[in-house]
Amino acid sequence: MNDGSAVGNSEPTLLTTIGAGVTSTAADPASNTVYVSVAQGSVDVFQWDLNSGHTPSILHPELKTSAVEFSRDGQWIAYSHKAPSGWELWRARADGTEKLQLTVTFGWMFVLRCSPDNSKIAIVARKPGGPWKVYWVSAEGGALHEIPAPIAVQADPAWSSDSQSILSGSPPELLGGGAPEVVRHIYRYDLRTDKTTEVPGSEGLFSPRSAPDGRHIAAMTADLQGMSVLDTTTSKWRPLTRQRSTNYPTWSPDSKWVYFNDLGDTGLWRVRVSDGQVEALGRIPRPPGYNMCELWSFAPDGTALLTCWDSRVDIFALDYKEQK
Repeated sequence: MNDGSAVGNSEPTLLTTIGAGVTSTAADPASNTVYVSVAQGSVDVFQWDLNSGHTPSILHPELKTSAVEFSRDGQWIAYSHKAPSGWELWRARADGTEKLQLTVTFGWMFVLRCSPDNSKIAIVARKPGGPWKVYWVSAEGGALHEIPAPIAVQADPAWSSDSQSILSGSPPELLGGGAPEVVRHIYRYDLRTDKTTEVPGSEGLFSPRSAPDGRHIAAMTADLQGMSVLDTTTSKWRPLTRQRSTNYPTWSPDSKWVYFNDLGDTGLWRVRVSDGQVEALGRIPRPPGYNMCELWSFAPDGTALLTCWDSRVDIFALDYKEQK
């Protein structure tokens, strides 16, 4: 029987550097083996034809992407690449060739947005231990620019139709955006003047999305229960929908609909901008081994791009020998 003295005098020993993906462990004292369960923890992008009901197929698996955005002309993609220590922004031809790294490694990278003129890319990313911030960089590479704003946590950039301004906002408390009593607004950063201003009428909104035709901007309500839309020709906001759960809105390529996901689910919906008609589109199919997929954008051919979370788990056996 162990009297406890050995435990009290022992020092912890590092067994592995697998990282935060470790979900559980079990030891076999007879063989000095430790079994470790490690979640994949990865996110992959799949392409899906909404009209055919076919099974989604992974897009450019060799690029190790977790998010993809096509340039407006369809010739290029911007994508977040999973590196050993985090995520990096890369650019490539639509066929996956001519890869170019555009940023250093971030602890996490979320939204990617190509400017309408294809010259710049905006992202929301987080450095280790820091808040979410919006950045932009030239599609040809170069300096990484941080967006100045009066809010500490920034999220979900969207480009103006002339590619000279970036819209963003502060996420709600549920998504790491600070105290719930803080009133959210949409902010517009002008690259030409280096000034940030509040968008009038945007109280209680965040996560702006610019329509491909530049006519409207949609934004979610801070309670994640609906959306409003801004007519850029009149600068007037109007409610678009109130829905029990609204997450990650995406414009249709023809700018007539805004698609959105259920929060934390795989249900897909869309709302028509002209009259607010909401349609339920059913559940997004999950590829084998993935526990959740969300619609994030569209490819130039009209197929949907899904971000899917890998639920698979690997088991490792670590043979342990105590150092004398």
